Formats: sequence, structure tokens, C-alpha cells
Amino acid sequence: MQTVVTLADNILTSMKIQSLSRRGSLVDLVVQQLRENIESQSIKPGVRLPTEAQLCEKFGVSRTVIREAARHLQSLGLIEMRRGCGLFSGTSDSVRDSVRLVRSALAVSLTDLEDFTDFRSAIETHAARHAAIRSTGLDVERLQGLCDKLVEAVEERLPFEEVQALDVAFHLEIAAVAGNELIRQILELVREMMMHSMKQTTQNLLLDSPGTRKRHQAIVDGIRSRDPEAAEKAMHEHMNEIFERLTINTKSEKVADAQSL
Repeated sequence: MQTVVTLADNILTSMKIQSLSRRGSLVDLVVQQLRENIESQSIKPGVRLPTEAQLCEKFGVSRTVIREAARHLQSLGLIEMRRGCGLFSGTSDSVRDSVRLVRSALAVSLTDLEDFTDFRSAIETHAARHAAIRSTGLDVERLQGLCDKLVEAVEERLPFEEVQALDVAFHLEIAAVAGNELIRQILELVREMMMHSMKQTTQNLLLDSPGTRKRHQAIVDGIRSRDPEAAEKAMHEHMNEIFERLTINTKSEKVADAQSL
């Protein structure tokens, strides 16, 4: 037992952790810092990670935040959860695969992003519909809180990365409320592509405060009123806006390519 504790203490000491901003999604911020430590091998492959309690103390967050971050890192293959044994960093192969996945997301073309947005629309409208059917008062309260934080971040002109993290958290929460674990896991898996897609398509949309409030509040209102059609329609319109912006960007890129020939 003493050996494990000493190893965990050594890992905690070697981890490079920056103070977390309270304005962004704490889960995303923890994910980012743990991922950077694993990919840089500040945390060696295959070793047992510190306990939940130790990580909570290190990051200054709750167990819920650590557990959500761990689920996302597991979906990327960066950590492994062993029942009764705790959390372990991924093997060298799984970490390389995760890095390759992230790089692939950053290398996709605008045309690829059109296909991805179409795919995302299909599963997110389904998730919004089922969230309206299955949501509880607490679920709606969490969604409204995320919506308010997103709008507040836009109004206060916080960095786009923080606004983006809150937007992703909002969409992932809808998938969680819908109760379809597969949809949530798929969105977790393609999170990097979602964030890259937002930089290509929705940066201006997200930074438009009245528009951001209107689009996201309509989705929350549909879920709150337990109206599947309204929630699905609001999400569909939101996804259509993203697709239309992406189509404009794709056409602009093709014109620029033609002019450069």
C-alpha cells in the first residue's frame, strides 16, 4: 500500500497543472490538462493515477467533475478504468491512437465538416426530442444554468475557447438528459471534431449575444415544456444555421482555390 501511495504522490508532483478558470466548463478544463500531461508523458503510460479524492484536491473541483473528465478521457483511450483498482493512464499505443484522432479532427476539410455537421444534426435533434420526454426539473435547471453561463461568457467577451467549451458542455448535457448513453459516448468521442467545426463555422454565431441566447434558450424552453416537437425543431434550426454557415465557408474556400490557380 505504501508503494502505491508514494507513486501517486510522485505523479501528483510531476503533473503540470495551471489554475482553472471558473468561467469555462470545469470538466473540459480538467480533461485538457490531464490529456496534456498524458500525451507529454508527464504521466507515464500504464501507471495508476492518483485517487479521485487526490485529483479533486489537486484541481480544486468536485468528484462529479473528475468522474465526467475521466469518462471523456476513457472514450479517447487516454485512461482506463479498472473496477476495484482505480484509474490508469493509457498504454503507449492507446495514447498514440488518441493523438492521431485529434490530429485527424484538425486536418479535416470543410467538405468533411459538412458531412460531420449533417451527422451531428441527426443525432442531436434526436437527443433534444428525447430530452424533452425524459427530463426532470433538475435536468432543466442544469441546462438553463449552462445556457446562462454561455450567454454571460459571450456578453463579457471571454476568449472564444471558453465560450466554445461552454457550448460543447451544453450539447453534451442534452445528450445525457436524453438518456441514450451511446449518443453521449459518440459525442464525447467526436468532441475534438465538434470544437474544430465550431471554429470553422460558428465563431461569429456564438459571439453574437442575442442570437446565442435565442438559439439555445429555444432548445431549453422546448425541453422544459416537455414538448418533443418544439425541442427537436429548435435544435434542427440551430443545426441548419451551422450547416448554412459552413456551406458559405466551403464556397468561399473553393472560390479562393480557383483564383489561386
